Amino acid sequence: MRASLRTIQCAPMEQGMASGRIDSTPATLERIRKVLLLDRAAGTPPSLILAAALAIAVGWGWAMLAVERHFAILRDAGEGLTAFTALLAEGTSAVTILPGWIAAGCFALALLRLRRGVAEPPLTRSDPAELSVTELRAALRREFRAVGVALLAIVALALLDAGRLIVFTAAALGGDGLARGTLGTLALETAGLAVAAIVLGLWADAFRTQLERFGAL
Repeated sequence: MRASLRTIQCAPMEQGMASGRIDSTPATLERIRKVLLLDRAAGTPPSLILAAALAIAVGWGWAMLAVERHFAILRDAGEGLTAFTALLAEGTSAVTILPGWIAAGCFALALLRLRRGVAEPPLTRSDPAELSVTELRAALRREFRAVGVALLAIVALALLDAGRLIVFTAAALGGDGLARGTLGTLALETAGLAVAAIVLGLWADAFRTQLERFGAL
């Protein structure tokens, strides 16, 4: 493994901003597609993807507001709720706020380590010491695809929470007491997921750049 890792080891990566180079918008969109494993959607206008995602998120927000109101009414009426339905009645709490921020912190640490150019063996069932350079590259590609799937999931969660925030804000401005009461904590929850998605996206982009330098992509 040591010999293989030395073969594919790379120097600390220089980011576009640090080197004084700012990527063009088309190039940036292409990088985003690759990181999110959306290569097959290359012919779809970004505005159409964004509009569809926003529509789904807002629809989810209205549905969640209705669900939260339903179970909040049952709770206030003294009905017995399960742990899950009680969480739905609460809407947003420390249980839903903390995971996003904890994930963001973990991703930030991983990003700092990756940008220092540290090459680590991929997670495999086999002993990495027995893998050839070709096998290491294949394992790293599988790891990158797994990261892409995880990133898609977190981006989806962040978008759905953003839809909730939009709907709850509109409802609060319209005088909805339930929406107004959870607006602040919902904003914290949404921000945590958004930061986690952004940091993991930066990590995935840096990882992809590293794999390209390794010859794995």
